Formats: sequence, structure tokens, C-alpha cells
Amino acid sequence: MDANTIRAGMESRHRLGVEKVLAGWQQKDVADFLGVHPVTVGEWVRAHRAAGPAALAAKPHPGRKRFHPGYLREWLAQRQYSPQKPALRAKERDPDAVLDWLRGQWPELLKKRSPTSP
Repeated sequence: MDANTIRAGMESRHRLGVEKVLAGWQQKDVADFLGVHPVTVGEWVRAHRAAGPAALAAKPHPGRKRFHPGYLREWLAQRQYSPQKPALRAKERDPDAVLDWLRGQWPELLKKRSPTSP
């Protein structure tokens, strides 16, 4: 069903409900007949009395926005970003400095740590 068909069905229900109330039906009976809450029928009647038949028009309710699967890829490309995961190692990594640290500072840190108790 498209939105126009749904909207037309809603409007016809609103108009039928108001017609039944104006013809002498109780709001509760109209609500049972149409499968809605009695307060809803009361709102339709109140709107009709205040603004006429135009007040019974169905109001559009936008649904959830759906994204195309390529949306994020395009969005990232426009901003010159890549969806890839970053490299595990930094480009600035200096292997000589790492080796010096492992040979010099790391053993000192191991000596300073307190013994663990079981």
C-alpha cells in the first residue's frame, strides 16, 4: 500500500466516525465499530466542530529514514576519509629507539617491580 491509499483510508475513517456521532451514535459505540479508542473519536468530532471537514484530513507522518548501503562510503569519500582500519603500527615508529628501550629501560623496570604474592 502506498501512502496516498493509507491516507485516504484514514480520512474516510475519520469522516465516517464523525458522521456516526452526528447521526446520534455514542462515541464509545463509534470507537468500537471503527476499532479505535473513544478519546480518538472525541478528538475527531472536536476538530470537525472547530475547523470543519478539512480538520479530518490525515496528517503525514514521516517514517524512519532509510539509508542506501553506499551512503556511508560516499559520505566518507566526500570528506576524503577511508573506511579502512588503521595500520597496527604507527608510521612514526622508530625500531632503533624501541630496541634501545627494550635493552635499557625495560630490564630496569622489571627489577623495580615488587614481587607478586600468590
